[in-house]
Amino acid sequence: MVDSNHSPIFSVECSIDSSLAEELKAIREKLKRLRLEKQKTTKLLDDRDFILDKNMKEINNRGQTQKMLQMELDRLCRLNQFQISSMKMSPIKSLREENQGGVIRKINFQDQQSDTSASIHK
Repeated sequence: MVDSNHSPIFSVECSIDSSLAEELKAIREKLKRLRLEKQKTTKLLDDRDFILDKNMKEINNRGQTQKMLQMELDRLCRLNQFQISSMKMSPIKSLREENQGGVIRKINFQDQQSDTSASIHK
């Protein structure tokens, strides 16, 4: 063991140090790549999460709208059935129906008179 720069012990130590330095450099580069990939993945997941939340809110809004429309449709159907049943049960004519009936009777009466006068003149 000679204490000089060209000794076998020193060259082994230098080669070990340079090998460790290269491994350390490779590990640091790999860590840097992994951090960048993690950032990209995190951003992608955040974007997807935002889109899923947006779509979920839209689906909930559609559900609420559909529920309101269904309730309105049910109400209108019940109202229509009520009107139909009340028309069948009500023997009393409305004022409009009475006025229309009077007009129709008057027209029929005038037609009968004109038919009678036309047959007399023949």
